[in-house]
Amino acid sequence: MALPTLGQSNYYQNTFEKANSYYAKGKYDSAITYYQEIERAGLASFELYFNIGNTAFKLNNLPLAILNYERASKIQSNDKDLKHNLDLANDQITDKIEAIPKFFLYEWISNLSNSMKSSNWAWLNLILFFLFLISLSVYLRIKSTSLKVFSFYGALFSLFLVFVSLVLGIQRYQFETNNKSAIVFQPSLTVKSEPSENSTDLFLLHEGTKIKILEATESWSKISLPDGNVGWVKSTTFEII
Repeated sequence: MALPTLGQSNYYQNTFEKANSYYAKGKYDSAITYYQEIERAGLASFELYFNIGNTAFKLNNLPLAILNYERASKIQSNDKDLKHNLDLANDQITDKIEAIPKFFLYEWISNLSNSMKSSNWAWLNLILFFLFLISLSVYLRIKSTSLKVFSFYGALFSLFLVFVSLVLGIQRYQFETNNKSAIVFQPSLTVKSEPSENSTDLFLLHEGTKIKILEATESWSKISLPDGNVGWVKSTTFEII
């Protein structure tokens, strides 16, 4: 399997293949060492994150597995194997948090947005805008009444699709660049009412749980959960996705 990263060197390609070989032999400690060497070099890709996630899962390191599955999802969220493995890892963590139901239209738009990468949405947007210009040009130049009506509505429809693809592309880009979601790495974590050790204990979280970062101080972060619960935790207890 190739490491699809621009500017990669033969060294890191060989390292990736070596890690794959160790994984295939069941030598997961060695495999993850080589995978993470590539990650530290900044040569991130869907395949790399997915493989780190799989290796961490084999090592029973659920927080690391979930973290890397989530990172892979930012690149290619509609991969069936990724979804299956992420669900499998989440089934094994302690915290089972029920998310507040979202309006069905929001869910539909979100799923549609995540069906492609932001770069693909950008190309589609350009193509649709080009079709709009063609339709508009035909409308302005042609004299046939029937074709003029057809091109007019074609231009309107193309413009509508340009707007829709732009919105979906922006939403997908925000998802890809979001750095406000994180995975808890501490085995047991007490969430506080304020950024202080002496504040009230609110509830417990455990490793592998996904949280959202709302704000942060020098050493504390305010977090929220899918069920709406909010509190403060030490910033050293989680890893940003």
